[in-house]
Amino acid sequence: MTDSNISLSAVVKLEATPPTTDVFSPESAKRAAAWVRKAAKGFPLLGGLDIGPGVVGELARALSSPVTDVLVTAWNKRAEILKYADPRQLGSEETHEVSLYDHEVKETVTPSVEVLLAGQSVVKFAFPCAVTLALHGAVLVIRAGKVMQLRLGDLKASWKLSARVEPGGALEVIAEDIADVRLRGTVRLGDGIRIPARGG
Repeated sequence: MTDSNISLSAVVKLEATPPTTDVFSPESAKRAAAWVRKAAKGFPLLGGLDIGPGVVGELARALSSPVTDVLVTAWNKRAEILKYADPRQLGSEETHEVSLYDHEVKETVTPSVEVLLAGQSVVKFAFPCAVTLALHGAVLVIRAGKVMQLRLGDLKASWKLSARVEPGGALEVIAEDIADVRLRGTVRLGDGIRIPARGG
């Protein structure tokens, strides 16, 4: 078993993943930094400052949520999971295992990074990030109305990272790819992720 997890920023190759995953390299970080440098040329107040690495670092932090959080958030909307929301009905100490078969989880997030100079806003960048996670088998371990562990099978991620200057800038694709993600074994979720009550 393993406690390994992987962040969205690693999936879209903004940062390297732990050696155990051995799949991704931070090549998107180079492309994103190059895009930022090019866009920054339109803002004379920056005086030629290389803001690329700093902006990409903030972007990676904004996308630091683990992939498992994205998965559980999506799964928590499914009827077969929602019925475990109230531990009073099923027993607070009982452990339940729920199997989910081949399916896809889609998520789009749009983090933004604002550049300040002497406390004043100079430019703001938005980075729409669309990810589709295709799973071939997963088991959720649920206890006391929370998802406590995941046991994952094969996972394939297809993604697209775009960028634009806010407000109203043209949207440009920075990078996109399809790749296998190694999350085999058991992923423990600490204190667990609460399953929301129906309609909550």
